[in-house]
Amino acid sequence: MLVARNPHAPRSKYYVLPNDRGYLLLVLALALGGTFTLLVVSHSLSMDAGLFGILRGVLLAFSAVACFVLAFRLGRRELSQGEKWGFAAAAALYLVAQLSTIYLVGAIIGTISLLIGFSVGRRAIPWAVIIVATCFFGLLHSGKGEMRERYWDPEPQPIAWYAVPGLLASWTASGVKVLVDPEDKLVSQPLYERISLVHLLLFVQRMSPDSIPYLMGETYAVVPHLLVPRVIDPDKPTSHAGTSILSVHYGFQSIEGTASTTIGWGLINEAYANFGAAGIVALAIFIGLLLGFAGRITIGAPIMSLANLVGVTFAATAIQTEFTMGVFSTVLFQSMVSLALVLPFLERRPVESPG
Repeated sequence: MLVARNPHAPRSKYYVLPNDRGYLLLVLALALGGTFTLLVVSHSLSMDAGLFGILRGVLLAFSAVACFVLAFRLGRRELSQGEKWGFAAAAALYLVAQLSTIYLVGAIIGTISLLIGFSVGRRAIPWAVIIVATCFFGLLHSGKGEMRERYWDPEPQPIAWYAVPGLLASWTASGVKVLVDPEDKLVSQPLYERISLVHLLLFVQRMSPDSIPYLMGETYAVVPHLLVPRVIDPDKPTSHAGTSILSVHYGFQSIEGTASTTIGWGLINEAYANFGAAGIVALAIFIGLLLGFAGRITIGAPIMSLANLVGVTFAATAIQTEFTMGVFSTVLFQSMVSLALVLPFLERRPVESPG
Protein backbone atom coordinates (compact mmCIF):
# COMPACT_ATOMS: atom_id res chain seq x y z
CA MET A 1 0.00 0.00 0.00
CA LEU A 2 2.83 2.42 0.80
CA VAL A 3 4.29 1.94 -2.68
CA ALA A 4 1.06 1.69 -4.65
CA ARG A 5 -1.01 4.34 -2.86
CA ASN A 6 -0.45 6.84 -5.66
CA PRO A 7 -1.13 5.30 -9.09
CA HIS A 8 1.92 5.18 -11.31
CA ALA A 9 1.46 6.65 -14.78
CA PRO A 10 3.31 4.62 -17.44
CA ARG A 11 5.94 6.61 -19.27
CA SER A 12 5.63 7.39 -22.94
CA LYS A 13 9.20 6.28 -23.67
CA TYR A 14 11.35 3.46 -22.31
CA TYR A 15 14.87 2.24 -22.77
CA VAL A 16 14.41 -1.08 -24.54
CA LEU A 17 16.46 -3.87 -26.07
CA PRO A 18 15.57 -4.15 -29.76
CA ASN A 19 14.00 -7.55 -30.41
CA ASP A 20 16.75 -8.82 -32.71
CA ARG A 21 19.71 -7.72 -30.60
CA GLY A 22 17.84 -8.53 -27.40
CA TYR A 23 17.13 -12.07 -28.57
CA LEU A 24 20.77 -12.69 -29.48
CA LEU A 25 22.02 -11.23 -26.20
CA LEU A 26 19.66 -13.33 -24.05
CA VAL A 27 20.23 -16.58 -25.97
CA LEU A 28 23.97 -15.95 -25.73
CA ALA A 29 23.60 -15.41 -21.97
CA LEU A 30 21.86 -18.80 -21.62
CA ALA A 31 24.46 -20.57 -23.74
CA LEU A 32 27.37 -18.95 -21.90
CA GLY A 33 25.76 -19.69 -18.54
CA GLY A 34 25.46 -23.36 -19.44
CA THR A 35 28.97 -23.56 -20.91
CA PHE A 36 30.49 -21.83 -17.89
CA THR A 37 28.80 -24.29 -15.52
CA LEU A 38 30.01 -27.29 -17.53
CA LEU A 39 33.56 -25.93 -17.44
CA VAL A 40 33.33 -25.48 -13.67
CA VAL A 41 31.98 -29.00 -13.14
CA SER A 42 34.73 -30.50 -15.32
CA HIS A 43 37.37 -28.54 -13.32
CA SER A 44 38.52 -26.90 -16.55
CA LEU A 45 38.53 -23.34 -15.21
CA SER A 46 41.35 -21.85 -13.23
CA MET A 47 40.97 -18.21 -12.26
CA ASP A 48 41.11 -15.80 -9.34
CA ALA A 49 38.29 -16.40 -6.83
CA GLY A 50 37.14 -12.79 -7.06
CA LEU A 51 36.92 -12.83 -10.85
CA PHE A 52 35.23 -16.23 -10.72
CA GLY A 53 32.54 -14.90 -8.37
CA ILE A 54 31.85 -11.86 -10.54
CA LEU A 55 31.67 -13.90 -13.75
CA ARG A 56 29.44 -16.51 -12.16
CA GLY A 57 27.11 -13.87 -10.72
CA VAL A 58 26.78 -12.03 -14.04
CA LEU A 59 26.11 -15.16 -16.11
CA LEU A 60 23.58 -16.64 -13.69
CA ALA A 61 21.76 -13.32 -13.36
CA PHE A 62 21.46 -12.92 -17.13
CA SER A 63 20.42 -16.54 -17.52
CA ALA A 64 17.53 -16.14 -15.07
CA VAL A 65 16.31 -13.03 -16.90
CA ALA A 66 16.75 -14.74 -20.28
CA CYS A 67 14.63 -17.74 -19.19
CA PHE A 68 11.68 -15.53 -18.28
CA VAL A 69 11.87 -12.98 -21.11
CA LEU A 70 12.38 -15.46 -23.95
CA ALA A 71 9.71 -17.81 -22.58
CA PHE A 72 7.35 -14.83 -22.41
CA ARG A 73 8.05 -13.97 -26.04
CA LEU A 74 7.58 -17.65 -26.94
CA GLY A 75 4.21 -17.59 -25.22
CA ARG A 76 3.27 -14.43 -27.12
CA ARG A 77 4.27 -16.16 -30.38
CA GLU A 78 6.83 -13.46 -31.10
CA LEU A 79 9.70 -15.82 -31.98
CA SER A 80 10.34 -17.13 -35.47
CA GLN A 81 10.80 -20.86 -36.04
CA GLY A 82 14.57 -20.49 -36.08
CA GLU A 83 14.50 -18.39 -32.90
CA LYS A 84 12.38 -21.03 -31.16
CA TRP A 85 14.94 -23.73 -31.91
CA GLY A 86 17.80 -21.49 -30.84
CA PHE A 87 16.05 -20.70 -27.56
CA ALA A 88 15.21 -24.37 -26.96
CA ALA A 89 18.82 -25.44 -27.52
CA ALA A 90 20.25 -22.73 -25.26
CA ALA A 91 17.68 -23.41 -22.51
CA ALA A 92 18.34 -27.17 -22.67
CA LEU A 93 22.10 -26.58 -22.43
CA TYR A 94 21.62 -24.30 -19.43
CA LEU A 95 19.28 -26.66 -17.53
CA VAL A 96 21.37 -29.77 -18.22
CA ALA A 97 24.49 -27.91 -17.10
CA GLN A 98 22.76 -26.93 -13.87
CA LEU A 99 21.86 -30.58 -13.25
CA SER A 100 25.47 -31.64 -13.86
CA THR A 101 26.39 -29.90 -10.59
CA ILE A 102 24.19 -32.48 -8.76
CA TYR A 103 22.39 -29.52 -7.21
CA LEU A 104 18.72 -29.24 -8.16
CA VAL A 105 18.02 -25.66 -7.17
CA GLY A 106 19.53 -24.03 -10.30
CA ALA A 107 17.59 -26.23 -12.72
CA ILE A 108 14.38 -25.88 -10.70
CA ILE A 109 14.57 -22.08 -10.60
CA GLY A 110 15.36 -21.97 -14.33
CA THR A 111 12.38 -24.21 -15.07
CA ILE A 112 10.08 -22.11 -12.88
CA SER A 113 11.23 -18.94 -14.67
CA LEU A 114 10.52 -20.58 -18.03
CA LEU A 115 7.06 -21.76 -16.98
CA ILE A 116 6.05 -18.43 -15.44
CA GLY A 117 7.28 -16.47 -18.45
CA PHE A 118 5.47 -18.75 -20.88
CA SER A 119 2.27 -18.75 -18.80
CA VAL A 120 2.17 -14.95 -18.58
CA GLY A 121 2.89 -14.59 -22.29
CA ARG A 122 0.37 -17.23 -23.43
CA ARG A 123 -2.16 -16.32 -20.69
CA ALA A 124 -2.61 -20.03 -20.05
CA ILE A 125 -0.96 -22.42 -17.62
CA PRO A 126 0.78 -25.49 -19.18
CA TRP A 127 -0.42 -27.94 -16.54
CA ALA A 128 0.87 -31.03 -18.35
CA VAL A 129 4.42 -29.62 -18.49
CA ILE A 130 4.24 -28.58 -14.83
CA ILE A 131 3.17 -32.07 -13.75
CA VAL A 132 5.91 -33.74 -15.81
CA ALA A 133 8.55 -31.33 -14.49
CA THR A 134 7.41 -31.85 -10.88
CA CYS A 135 7.58 -35.64 -11.22
CA PHE A 136 10.99 -35.44 -12.90
CA PHE A 137 12.54 -33.24 -10.23
CA GLY A 138 10.92 -35.33 -7.51
CA LEU A 139 12.57 -38.41 -9.01
CA LEU A 140 15.97 -36.71 -9.15
CA HIS A 141 15.56 -35.42 -5.61
CA SER A 142 15.03 -38.97 -4.37
CA GLY A 143 18.28 -40.15 -5.97
CA LYS A 144 20.59 -37.23 -5.26
CA GLY A 145 21.95 -38.74 -2.04
CA GLU A 146 23.50 -41.70 -3.86
CA MET A 147 24.81 -39.47 -6.65
CA ARG A 148 26.50 -37.10 -4.23
CA GLU A 149 28.15 -39.97 -2.39
CA ARG A 150 29.35 -41.37 -5.71
CA TYR A 151 30.72 -38.12 -7.16
CA TRP A 152 31.60 -36.09 -4.05
CA ASP A 153 33.13 -38.61 -1.66
CA PRO A 154 35.78 -37.90 -0.51
CA GLU A 155 36.32 -34.95 -2.90
CA PRO A 156 34.20 -33.61 -5.80
CA GLN A 157 35.20 -35.41 -8.98
CA PRO A 158 35.46 -33.65 -12.37
CA ILE A 159 32.61 -34.49 -14.72
CA ALA A 160 33.38 -34.01 -18.42
CA TRP A 161 30.64 -32.60 -20.65
CA TYR A 162 30.34 -35.85 -22.60
CA ALA A 163 29.76 -37.77 -19.34
CA VAL A 164 26.73 -35.66 -18.35
CA PRO A 165 24.15 -37.83 -20.22
CA GLY A 166 25.46 -40.88 -18.36
CA LEU A 167 25.29 -38.99 -15.08
CA LEU A 168 21.65 -38.06 -15.68
CA ALA A 169 20.80 -41.65 -16.65
CA SER A 170 22.44 -42.96 -13.46
CA TRP A 171 20.72 -40.26 -11.42
CA THR A 172 17.31 -41.23 -12.79
CA ALA A 173 17.99 -44.91 -12.08
CA SER A 174 19.06 -44.03 -8.55
CA GLY A 175 15.85 -42.08 -8.01
CA VAL A 176 13.76 -45.02 -9.21
CA LYS A 177 15.67 -47.35 -6.87
CA VAL A 178 15.02 -45.14 -3.87
CA LEU A 179 11.32 -44.86 -4.69
CA VAL A 180 11.07 -48.65 -5.05
CA ASP A 181 13.08 -49.21 -1.86
CA PRO A 182 12.20 -46.31 0.51
CA GLU A 183 14.35 -47.87 3.24
CA ASP A 184 17.48 -47.15 1.19
CA LYS A 185 20.05 -45.60 3.54
CA LEU A 186 20.78 -42.78 1.10
CA VAL A 187 17.18 -41.59 0.76
CA SER A 188 17.12 -37.81 0.66
CA GLN A 189 15.12 -35.36 2.71
CA PRO A 190 11.46 -35.37 1.53
CA LEU A 191 10.87 -32.97 -1.35
CA TYR A 192 7.97 -31.24 0.40
CA GLU A 193 10.32 -30.25 3.22
CA ARG A 194 12.78 -28.65 0.79
CA ILE A 195 9.99 -26.73 -0.94
CA SER A 196 8.10 -25.41 2.09
CA LEU A 197 10.75 -25.14 4.86
CA VAL A 198 7.83 -25.01 7.33
CA HIS A 199 9.40 -27.81 9.38
CA LEU A 200 12.38 -25.54 10.11
CA LEU A 201 10.13 -22.67 11.15
CA LEU A 202 8.22 -24.95 13.55
CA PHE A 203 11.50 -26.19 14.99
CA VAL A 204 12.82 -22.67 15.53
CA GLN A 205 9.55 -21.58 17.13
CA ARG A 206 9.68 -24.55 19.50
CA MET A 207 13.31 -24.00 20.49
CA SER A 208 13.56 -20.20 20.68
CA PRO A 209 13.89 -18.29 22.85
CA ASP A 210 13.43 -20.75 25.75
CA SER A 211 16.03 -23.40 24.85
CA ILE A 212 18.08 -21.57 22.22
CA PRO A 213 18.34 -17.75 22.34
CA TYR A 214 17.54 -15.53 19.40
CA LEU A 215 20.52 -14.52 17.26
CA MET A 216 19.63 -10.83 17.59
CA GLY A 217 20.74 -9.88 14.09
CA GLU A 218 23.95 -11.91 13.90
CA THR A 219 23.17 -13.28 10.41
CA TYR A 220 22.29 -9.79 9.16
CA ALA A 221 25.50 -8.21 10.45
CA VAL A 222 27.54 -9.92 7.71
CA VAL A 223 25.40 -8.58 4.83
CA PRO A 224 27.24 -5.23 4.26
CA HIS A 225 30.53 -7.13 4.15
CA LEU A 226 29.15 -9.52 1.53
CA LEU A 227 28.38 -6.67 -0.87
CA VAL A 228 32.08 -5.80 -1.20
CA PRO A 229 33.53 -7.51 -4.33
CA ARG A 230 35.98 -10.29 -3.53
CA VAL A 231 38.57 -8.67 -5.81
CA ILE A 232 38.66 -5.82 -3.27
CA ASP A 233 38.35 -7.98 -0.16
CA PRO A 234 39.69 -11.50 -0.82
CA ASP A 235 38.99 -12.51 2.81
CA LYS A 236 35.31 -11.64 2.88
CA PRO A 237 33.00 -14.46 4.08
CA THR A 238 30.97 -16.55 1.66
CA SER A 239 27.42 -15.52 0.86
CA HIS A 240 26.25 -18.53 2.90
CA ALA A 241 27.85 -17.22 6.11
CA GLY A 242 24.42 -16.47 7.58
CA THR A 243 23.20 -19.94 6.66
CA SER A 244 26.19 -21.49 8.46
CA ILE A 245 25.53 -19.39 11.56
CA LEU A 246 21.94 -20.63 11.69
CA SER A 247 22.84 -24.28 11.15
CA VAL A 248 25.52 -24.27 13.87
CA HIS A 249 23.42 -22.22 16.32
CA TYR A 250 20.54 -24.70 16.14
CA GLY A 251 22.77 -27.78 16.21
CA PHE A 252 22.10 -29.11 12.71
CA GLN A 253 25.76 -28.94 11.69
CA SER A 254 29.23 -28.47 13.05
CA ILE A 255 31.38 -25.60 11.83
CA GLU A 256 33.37 -28.10 9.77
CA GLY A 257 30.20 -29.61 8.31
CA THR A 258 29.05 -26.29 6.87
CA ALA A 259 32.04 -26.32 4.53
CA SER A 260 30.64 -29.23 2.52
CA THR A 261 26.86 -29.09 3.01
CA THR A 262 24.46 -26.16 3.04
CA ILE A 263 21.02 -26.29 4.66
CA GLY A 264 18.38 -24.07 3.07
CA TRP A 265 16.81 -21.83 5.74
CA GLY A 266 14.89 -19.12 3.92
CA LEU A 267 14.20 -15.51 4.82
CA ILE A 268 11.23 -16.16 7.13
CA ASN A 269 13.00 -18.75 9.26
CA GLU A 270 16.08 -16.53 9.48
CA ALA A 271 13.97 -13.56 10.58
CA TYR A 272 12.30 -15.57 13.36
CA ALA A 273 15.62 -17.04 14.49
CA ASN A 274 16.98 -13.51 14.90
CA PHE A 275 14.08 -11.56 16.41
CA GLY A 276 11.07 -13.84 16.73
CA ALA A 277 7.69 -12.70 15.40
CA ALA A 278 8.92 -9.10 15.26
CA GLY A 279 11.56 -10.20 12.77
CA ILE A 280 8.95 -11.70 10.46
CA VAL A 281 6.89 -8.48 10.57
CA ALA A 282 9.96 -6.39 9.71
CA LEU A 283 10.88 -8.79 6.92
CA ALA A 284 7.37 -8.61 5.46
CA ILE A 285 7.52 -4.81 5.36
CA PHE A 286 10.99 -4.82 3.77
CA ILE A 287 10.18 -7.41 1.09
CA GLY A 288 6.80 -5.79 0.43
CA LEU A 289 8.41 -2.40 -0.21
CA LEU A 290 11.13 -3.95 -2.35
CA LEU A 291 8.79 -5.95 -4.58
CA GLY A 292 6.26 -3.12 -4.61
CA PHE A 293 8.94 -0.87 -6.08
CA ALA A 294 9.84 -3.52 -8.65
CA GLY A 295 6.21 -3.97 -9.62
CA ARG A 296 5.62 -0.23 -9.82
CA ILE A 297 8.42 0.47 -12.31
CA THR A 298 7.21 -2.34 -14.60
CA ILE A 299 3.65 -1.03 -14.99
CA GLY A 300 3.12 -0.50 -18.72
CA ALA A 301 6.77 -1.29 -19.52
CA PRO A 302 7.55 -3.36 -22.65
CA ILE A 303 8.89 -6.86 -21.96
CA MET A 304 12.29 -5.96 -23.44
CA SER A 305 12.64 -2.69 -21.52
CA LEU A 306 15.27 -2.09 -18.88
CA ALA A 307 12.53 -1.45 -16.32
CA ASN A 308 11.01 -4.86 -16.98
CA LEU A 309 14.40 -6.59 -16.89
CA VAL A 310 14.96 -5.08 -13.45
CA GLY A 311 11.51 -6.27 -12.32
CA VAL A 312 12.14 -9.79 -13.63
CA THR A 313 15.48 -9.89 -11.80
CA PHE A 314 13.76 -8.94 -8.53
CA ALA A 315 11.14 -11.65 -9.08
CA ALA A 316 13.69 -14.33 -10.04
CA THR A 317 15.60 -13.62 -6.83
CA ALA A 318 12.50 -13.52 -4.64
CA ILE A 319 11.20 -16.96 -5.67
CA GLN A 320 14.31 -18.71 -4.36
CA THR A 321 12.84 -19.83 -1.05
CA GLU A 322 16.05 -21.18 0.52
CA PHE A 323 17.96 -17.88 0.45
CA THR A 324 18.96 -16.19 3.67
CA MET A 325 19.37 -12.39 3.64
CA GLY A 326 23.08 -12.68 2.91
CA VAL A 327 22.52 -14.78 -0.20
CA PHE A 328 19.45 -12.76 -1.23
CA SER A 329 21.29 -9.45 -0.98
CA THR A 330 24.41 -10.74 -2.74
CA VAL A 331 22.52 -12.27 -5.66
CA LEU A 332 20.28 -9.23 -6.08
CA PHE A 333 23.21 -6.82 -5.92
CA GLN A 334 25.25 -8.81 -8.44
CA SER A 335 22.21 -9.09 -10.71
CA MET A 336 21.60 -5.34 -10.67
CA VAL A 337 25.25 -4.63 -11.43
CA SER A 338 25.26 -7.17 -14.25
CA LEU A 339 22.29 -5.44 -15.92
CA ALA A 340 24.58 -2.50 -16.55
CA LEU A 341 26.11 -4.61 -19.32
CA VAL A 342 22.96 -4.22 -21.42
CA LEU A 343 23.11 -0.40 -21.35
CA PRO A 344 25.12 -0.08 -24.62
CA PHE A 345 22.44 -2.11 -26.43
CA LEU A 346 19.44 -0.06 -25.28
CA GLU A 347 17.44 2.34 -27.42
CA ARG A 348 14.98 4.94 -26.15
CA ARG A 349 11.70 4.28 -27.88
CA PRO A 350 8.11 5.44 -27.57
CA VAL A 351 5.58 2.87 -26.39
CA GLU A 352 2.82 2.16 -28.84
CA SER A 353 0.92 -0.15 -26.52
CA PRO A 354 1.70 -1.53 -23.07
CA GLY A 355 3.82 -4.72 -23.11
